[in-house]
Amino acid sequence: ETMADATNDMSYIALDATYHTRVPQPSLTVRFHKKTPMEFKMRVAEVVRLGTGLPSIFNDEVYTRALMNRGYEMRDAYNYCIIGCIEPGAPG
Repeated sequence: ETMADATNDMSYIALDATYHTRVPQPSLTVRFHKKTPMEFKMRVAEVVRLGTGLPSIFNDEVYTRALMNRGYEMRDAYNYCIIGCIEPGAPG
């Protein structure tokens, strides 16, 4: 199983909302991996540059491997989400 990129219009809408409102809640996180488009990475950098602490950035290659090392099935590891502030886990 290989990881596919899921960047879409909603990804940019969420970044734009954070950029324009500049509020720290709700929290916004993004997942980066080898196939993340450079255009999206640059937009994330523009939002980070505001200094609001958002979005949090997570590295898929590191997190999926770490979750599998802790006993998660590959599918659950690839579908991880961030629980609370920074804890990765399987959704549901």
